[in-house]
Amino acid sequence: MAALCGTAALPVATATPAGAVNPTLTVTTFADVVDGGDGALSLREAVSLADATAGADRVELAPGTYTLTICDGTRASEDDDNAHGDLDHLATDTLILAPTGTTATITQQCDAASGERVLDAVDVEIWDLVVSGGDTPT
Repeated sequence: MAALCGTAALPVATATPAGAVNPTLTVTTFADVVDGGDGALSLREAVSLADATAGADRVELAPGTYTLTICDGTRASEDDDNAHGDLDHLATDTLILAPTGTTATITQQCDAASGERVLDAVDVEIWDLVVSGGDTPT
């Protein structure tokens, strides 16, 4: 299981990744929300949808900063369902995160002492994203 944290500028991809078999999930809000009735698709919601779908999933983000702000503040309550903290993609299918244009940024606002990372994933491809914040796994 890979866990992303810290600050990293990841390499730029020059081609569309192969194997993106499901319809692309396009994130439509920079807000870190979980509200199925608001008509928007947050990054957190898109990762949850990808996790629940068989096959590879591509999540596209508009250029800008996506700040993970839903925190609960305790290491003891770590979840694996994207309710708060880090983004969890526990399915064994590939999750592809890619911006729709220039670089996008995902940053973890939760206190590092809470143990929250940015992304907790089994199989992930990251294309031209800056990832920052979060706890370093031990």
